Amino acid sequence: MKIGRVVVHPLRLPLPRPLRTAIHDIRSVDTVLVELHGDGGAIGSGYCSAFGERRARALQVLVEDLAPIYEGQDATATRALFDRAWRSISARPTRRPCPLTSSWRPQARSWRPRQTV
Repeated sequence: MKIGRVVVHPLRLPLPRPLRTAIHDIRSVDTVLVELHGDGGAIGSGYCSAFGERRARALQVLVEDLAPIYEGQDATATRALFDRAWRSISARPTRRPCPLTSSWRPQARSWRPRQTV
């Protein structure tokens, strides 16, 4: 089955109760719902979320930019499509995601308090 088209739906989902922190009062979650429509009528879906309309809009623009990579392709070639999309956005396309994870782990170890004797 081929992916016929990618449809993107920006959504704002109100929270049942506001999420309050010392510096935030979050009343909704902005979400980008993504549908992959197969040429046989099947529809696959996924989503990404952010706190804040501007951040969600940035996610929406990214998804819309990646859509042509998926359209017309074999829906079962998930790894190849992911790799192609990753290479198109990564500054270091030969590395596997997430570059944040690989740089974060050594720092996390160094943040542990040292024992004093």
